[in-house]
Amino acid sequence: MVAHDKTPTQAAGTRAEEALDPQALISVGVGYAALMRDGEAVYEAEPFEFERAMSVADAEALARGNPQRDWRIQYIGLLDERQYRRTADGRWVLVRRGYGLS
Repeated sequence: MVAHDKTPTQAAGTRAEEALDPQALISVGVGYAALMRDGEAVYEAEPFEFERAMSVADAEALARGNPQRDWRIQYIGLLDERQYRRTADGRWVLVRRGYGLS
């Protein structure tokens, strides 16, 4: 559902940090995908509308102009739900994972 990478270094006994690839789209086929600012949706993807979907790089460009806000990307698919939060260095890291619409 979502393109991501795992940071190769991690401390013993901890999970690798999962971050979104800048080229990943904020879109899902069936479900809900959105860019959130302080809990309010500023972009909501249309189902199956991949060609005009916002990318993570597009979201970063918006967030960079207002970095003190709480920026998140939310994906809710059929069997997977993920929420990513923007960090001060401009990465979008996984902060919550769920079961989606199952």
